Amino acid sequence: MIRPALILALCAASAVTAFAQEPQSAPAEPRQPRGGEVRFGYLMQSLRRNSALEGSGTATGSGTIAGFEFLAQTDGLGVMARRSTGSTDGTGHGLEGDFISQEVRLMIGGRIFSVEGGVLERTGSHLNEETKVVVWRGGARSQWNLGGSGLVVKLGVGLLFSRLDTEGSAQFKGRGHDLDAMLLYQAPEGLPLYVLVGWHHERFDDLESTAPRWEEGSGPYLGIGVRLAPRLILR
Repeated sequence: MIRPALILALCAASAVTAFAQEPQSAPAEPRQPRGGEVRFGYLMQSLRRNSALEGSGTATGSGTIAGFEFLAQTDGLGVMARRSTGSTDGTGHGLEGDFISQEVRLMIGGRIFSVEGGVLERTGSHLNEETKVVVWRGGARSQWNLGGSGLVVKLGVGLLFSRLDTEGSAQFKGRGHDLDAMLLYQAPEGLPLYVLVGWHHERFDDLESTAPRWEEGSGPYLGIGVRLAPRLILR
């Protein structure tokens, strides 16, 4: 009776030892989020326009424009489109009237840092005449997630080269810059909504005028929409 029990105990001990010596498989790696982002939403900006005219002082205009934005970006490429319309009330030299802003940008790089190139078109009043400003833009953009709070900080800067057409003739060739700062909040996982607040500023200086001449527009903006971010887009 003792010998079978001893043999059984030895077999059990051998099995336990062999199991302990077998290499354990590594735990499966968690799925990593992609670097992409898809966003579509509504934007509204409180816009203030200023213009220094040759020998005529400074003109100002203010109003509200609203529209939509669309952004799609992967780890390497991205595209963004915006269109806003509205009107401004001017004081001074006829900056009042309808105002339309639309642009398309192509981005190269990831969401953390990317370079951009694109074209913008601004249509509005200038010296009581309907004008169109065509702008070529090159710049860079960066963003950071603030931990797991759902907050995202975005900063952008660009160089602008423009031509203003008044009644079909090119009268203004400008060079300038723009600055953009944005704070975006992404809703908790499972609810792909966002809200954002930001500030945009752009300025153009006339390259052909002998007297100082410039135009600028700036103001805060708000946005809301649908956003698919890394934690919702998984490999």
